[in-house]
Amino acid sequence: MQTPLQVTFRNIENTPGIEKRIQVKIRKLEKHIDQIISCQVVIERIKDHPHQGKLYNVRVNLNLPHKELVSNKNQQADLYIAIRDAFHDILRQASDRMNIGEGHVKSHAAMLEGVVVRIFKEKGFGFIETPDGDEFYFNSSNVTYPNFQKLVVGAKVHFIKMVSDEGLQAHRISLREKPVMENQKYKQG
Repeated sequence: MQTPLQVTFRNIENTPGIEKRIQVKIRKLEKHIDQIISCQVVIERIKDHPHQGKLYNVRVNLNLPHKELVSNKNQQADLYIAIRDAFHDILRQASDRMNIGEGHVKSHAAMLEGVVVRIFKEKGFGFIETPDGDEFYFNSSNVTYPNFQKLVVGAKVHFIKMVSDEGLQAHRISLREKPVMENQKYKQG
């Protein structure tokens, strides 16, 4: 960290336990994030709640190159939980920021492979079977390429598995290659 840690206490006394907890959290941040310019932490006891007793607020401002991140955990009954949550949130934000800066993106659901086994064009739905024998329902709005009307029985496709109350469903269906009739058990509906 380029600038020393700044901790401010409001309506609460600084104790060795609180100070130690903050230092542990800062070291963890520095271990994961090497670009920290400065960090300010504000710990305050807000007015007593009639039903919950003492409530605490922990705010963490983390300055990185070209970005300021803020975590504000309000009205926690346990000060140590408020500290933990605020630092966890700021670490998540910083990690997300670093991943974006490095060009990393979140991974998407794995694409499965299958074959169109039944299609009912007039009704706008069909079924895909995977190599392990699972059958997935799909409708015309789930087909991305080619359009639903050009899809035929025997077409090899990629898709994303979805599980719903009605069972297995295929989403984001796209053609893998030109369709070949592999097996006569597939029939056009």
